[in-house]
Amino acid sequence: MKCIAYGFLFAPEAYLGDPFNFIDVINIIFHGLRYIPYNYTAAPAINIMNGIRVTRFIPRIFGLKLLVGTLIRTIPSMISIFSFLLVIFFIFATIGVQQFRSKFASCTDTNVTNRAECVGFYWNNLGLMSPRVWMNQTLLHFDSFGAAMLSLFVCSTTDNWLNYFLHTSMDIPTTLYDNPKRNHSPWNALFFCVFIVLVTWLVMRMLVGFFIDQFGVISGSKLLTERQRLWRDMNRIIQSLTPKQTPNVPQGFIRGKCYKFVHSRRFERAMVLIVLGNFVYTSTHSYDAPDTHVKESIRTTFVFIYLTEVILKLVGNEVQNTF
Repeated sequence: MKCIAYGFLFAPEAYLGDPFNFIDVINIIFHGLRYIPYNYTAAPAINIMNGIRVTRFIPRIFGLKLLVGTLIRTIPSMISIFSFLLVIFFIFATIGVQQFRSKFASCTDTNVTNRAECVGFYWNNLGLMSPRVWMNQTLLHFDSFGAAMLSLFVCSTTDNWLNYFLHTSMDIPTTLYDNPKRNHSPWNALFFCVFIVLVTWLVMRMLVGFFIDQFGVISGSKLLTERQRLWRDMNRIIQSLTPKQTPNVPQGFIRGKCYKFVHSRRFERAMVLIVLGNFVYTSTHSYDAPDTHVKESIRTTFVFIYLTEVILKLVGNEVQNTF
């Protein structure tokens, strides 16, 4: 129906002129592929591509469509920031290879001193006899440039980086091919601390700030002057304001006194102090504390005070204003 109404491709408002409609076409194609005879080779790809059907919500929600469109438009401009990030990775990977090459390896038996003694068999923590092997305990090391780039990428995600990198580098011994010693080289931690600060704190905040700035330019809010922004914000505040309802003070003597009492500042402050006192009293309880007569009296007092408050508000206020 949309193709008939707007035209398919070469019309001024063609259906495929909108990129989000192109996503709809892809969804329809892969929906149709599910009805062909089952092919075990193409089935995984069809099932994976059918997962993009959720993108049909994007053009139907204006805010989400604006956000996705802004993100796509800012991708070419973010190439410079990603290039800067790649340069940082390249520099730290080169330094890491020179500084930590072959130093993350250790013997599977932590009781030996160096690589020369890492031979034969030993009893591991599970009580099984295992061979002693000098090796990197994980895939995260700096023996090559590729391994260094992978290690820095994992470090930039801060996924258990304290154990994988910080503690491991601090345990590197002075002599090569010696088994790690706890906190033998604490200064090595500076390498990873500086890298974390540059990548996760500086560069990521640059990306977020750049996206916000580009979003403001595309949406037009960045182009407003200071006085225009003040007028826009003031107009939003004015439109959100609603007239305050005038309270209806009861005419009766008792109800009038109760109304003025429960709406006074002293009553509100007193109830705040009572609630805080009740909270402090409750926080002093423990599971093995005996239930004494004094505690029961205190709980009864608080219940009586809260019940009195409810009665005063019911008498002084209207029923619909009480709750």
